[in-house]
Amino acid sequence: MTGKKLALLVTGITLPLWAFAVQEEWQVSPQTCITAYFGDQCNMDVSIHLPSDQRFPLCLYLESEHLSCFQRKGNFTQQVNLREDSLLYIKDRTGNTVFSQKLMVKWEYRQDKRRVRDPWSLF
Repeated sequence: MTGKKLALLVTGITLPLWAFAVQEEWQVSPQTCITAYFGDQCNMDVSIHLPSDQRFPLCLYLESEHLSCFQRKGNFTQQVNLREDSLLYIKDRTGNTVFSQKLMVKWEYRQDKRRVRDPWSLF
């Protein structure tokens, strides 16, 4: 093999490995809370993964309500209470939003009743 072909072969092998380096990402789960009826309060524990490349402390907010602050990277659990779809924010010490996630509320049953028969009749 010539030097030019060997250099292309080595470069072709090492570049894809470098290009696919794994980066830590924000993770929030679950993102959906299920309650029995529309309008009921839904309680769930949300798991939050904070990546290491962030400056700490970071604080967690549900809409405008302050929930807690974190001093280090890692996995944390926070209980949230929802009645409707809401935004979960993570803000840095200056108040800038560094991450946000929509939390959704779903329900199993509707509260409105279906009519058994039509309101009009031909006879």
